[in-house]
Amino acid sequence: MKIKWTKTALEGFRQIGSKYFTSMETSEYKIKLVTQIEEKIYLLGTSIPADYSDWEGTYKILVDEYIVYYSFSDNFVICYIEYFMHSKQNRQYDPPLQEHGSWYQTDTCAVTAHEQRD
Repeated sequence: MKIKWTKTALEGFRQIGSKYFTSMETSEYKIKLVTQIEEKIYLLGTSIPADYSDWEGTYKILVDEYIVYYSFSDNFVICYIEYFMHSKQNRQYDPPLQEHGSWYQTDTCAVTAHEQRD
């Protein structure tokens, strides 16, 4: 299965930083986090629907205190990471619905190549 990230989700992921850890340690953590997200999506699949009525067909997982919303292509070949945020972030609004234009693919452990959603 391919994993693709929306621009919004990728921006949230790129904001991960720490004043207590080096940039190398933070990079290693981010690689580990992407791997954990992918593994949890493979494990849970469609078992936890998103808790927003507008997000029918979208699912939610919690990985190391980060909330990840995702959906699948019709044939379950592609998983789209719709939204990514820390669980302690202010959530006074619903996550924005991503316009289906910009998607970013993970290449197991690295958020990389830009692709369009089919």
